[in-house]
Amino acid sequence: MLPTAAEIAATALFAVATATDLRSRRIPNAFTYPAILIAPVLAVMEDGTAGLASAGLAVVVTTLPFVLLFATFGGIGGGDVKLLAASALLLRFPVAFDVLFAGLIVAVAFLAVRWGAVTAERWVGSGGAATEGGQVSVTSPLPRVVAFAPCLAVGFVWVRVAALFDLPGPSVLL
Repeated sequence: MLPTAAEIAATALFAVATATDLRSRRIPNAFTYPAILIAPVLAVMEDGTAGLASAGLAVVVTTLPFVLLFATFGGIGGGDVKLLAASALLLRFPVAFDVLFAGLIVAVAFLAVRWGAVTAERWVGSGGAATEGGQVSVTSPLPRVVAFAPCLAVGFVWVRVAALFDLPGPSVLL
């Protein structure tokens, strides 16, 4: 099965967003805004009004919760929110949901590994000795931040490979 124009655009968007997010912790508007503008056109060209409705549903389901999170608490960058919107419009529902779900799994796994590595390093650094209350001394906060674009990119690859080989995607875990 050949990729659609929207899937090719999503691949390019994830590649550029991943590179810039890893390098500078930013996802420039110069990449997300054009994708947001062109995605509805591609949706209509590929699937007519049903494609446009699917793109709209994908934005509501995948992006709206993160817009509310961003506006209320922060915790996610504005570039990440715009990347979510652009990818939702390009990939449409339910693929956009699967990519987001897979990306969240990757992000949580990455944070867990980082947390475990930092905790182990602190334990070894303290000579394996516990301090007051049986806790290792914490001199710096545990990592709580992750570049989200690479997580979404890995989620996108996961979903595409699963579809290519007719395997269950990440939503089978729900």
